[in-house]
Amino acid sequence: MSPKTISVSGEASDTDYTYSVIFENALEGIAITDSTNMFIDVNPSCCKMLGYDRTELLQLSIFDVFVKDEIESMKHVFDELLSTKLDFVEKKILRKDGLSKHVELNVKKLPDGRFLYFIFEMSVSKIHKEKHQLTEQEIQNIICNFPFGSHHYELQAGNRLVFMGANPAADEIL
Repeated sequence: MSPKTISVSGEASDTDYTYSVIFENALEGIAITDSTNMFIDVNPSCCKMLGYDRTELLQLSIFDVFVKDEIESMKHVFDELLSTKLDFVEKKILRKDGLSKHVELNVKKLPDGRFLYFIFEMSVSKIHKEKHQLTEQEIQNIICNFPFGSHHYELQAGNRLVFMGANPAADEIL
């Protein structure tokens, strides 16, 4: 369990209790590292995601849990995340059992020099969807080069169907 601040009366404050409950029950992995990137605290979700128990993770660096070919790029991205040029980055982590997982990672530097990490596990469906998602421009190119006529409509409020345009093949037909 995370360290708690004890008040003069010897009891943990409500705020400390609330943060402890959030930390311990969050669905995403939360980790705190020192200024040298060694883990100093991890929540149960982080342990589960990485396949280590808490004691084992506290012996490792954040860079120990990245797939080896991503470590150098992670050090560069780490600087960008801290300078707030990026909100998050997608990376592959390496579990204790040797399996890799895709995650979204967010890191913030705390006032005392430590780092706070939020690690979101990407679902397999999200990974496949992103790999196969067409851009708006790619869709427009397919429609424009389609050999058959195609009209494009938009369904607006009140179930009103509004003509938005046609591809060149449709123009030739009319």
